[in-house]
Amino acid sequence: MKTLNTKVKIMAASALLALAIVALPGAASAHGDDKKGGDHRGVEVSEHAGIKLGHFRFHPLWWSHFRTWFEHKHDTDGTTASKPVISDIDTTDITDDEATITWTTDVNASTLIWYGADASIGTSENPTITRSVAAGKSHSIHLTGLNDGTKYYVIVGSATGAGRTLSSKFSFTTDDDADNDDPTISNISATTGSTSTTITWTTDEPATSKAYYTTNASVDKDDSATKSDNTLTTSHSLHITGLNIGTLYRYIVESIDGSDNKTDSSEHTFTTSS
Repeated sequence: MKTLNTKVKIMAASALLALAIVALPGAASAHGDDKKGGDHRGVEVSEHAGIKLGHFRFHPLWWSHFRTWFEHKHDTDGTTASKPVISDIDTTDITDDEATITWTTDVNASTLIWYGADASIGTSENPTITRSVAAGKSHSIHLTGLNDGTKYYVIVGSATGAGRTLSSKFSFTTDDDADNDDPTISNISATTGSTSTTITWTTDEPATSKAYYTTNASVDKDDSATKSDNTLTTSHSLHITGLNIGTLYRYIVESIDGSDNKTDSSEHTFTTSS
């Protein structure tokens, strides 16, 4: 409706301006000076022929320039003169479950976005998120609730009264929320008999259990006896048998969590009874 009203205003203003120009002394005529009065048949306005008042005709180029000026003059809210031009699309602040999409337009325009993990996403459906023209020229959508380690496909758009502009499809991938923290080992102890010992410890997350032990001066993983249990647990206990009586043993414990993060303890000792 606004576009129709604007066109009516243009036509009326053009006719009035033509009358004003004709009324000026020495106004130009396409057929020479109208000294005999001629045939004044009224105002004719045409996009292709220009403006005609009786024998007076004004070139279509003048009509085109005037219409462009008038449309711009009456585009007071910056939303109807032309389709928006989208630029500077960017994806920032990506985490395992969030991301921010930004872009700019050359005129005030609405904010539209389609996104999803399906590569076939298109604009035939309603936008996933819509904001009104009040969004302005700087557009920003903060996406939340995303899945970690997932590739998302996005199309952004902006619209004015003159039409809608869409971006090409692009993508981003959320961060992988995998566990990168090593388990923390604490409370290591050994309860020892004459030929056996039970080594216990705890971890702050479920992890495997393994002990390296030796009678040498220090523990070398490649040259030590071992005892292990691959059950993921936070309370660890390994019972070791077949030890020498009255002997000093050095040992370390090791735990690996479900994401293959590994922690070794410092070296400890126990002595079997004699």
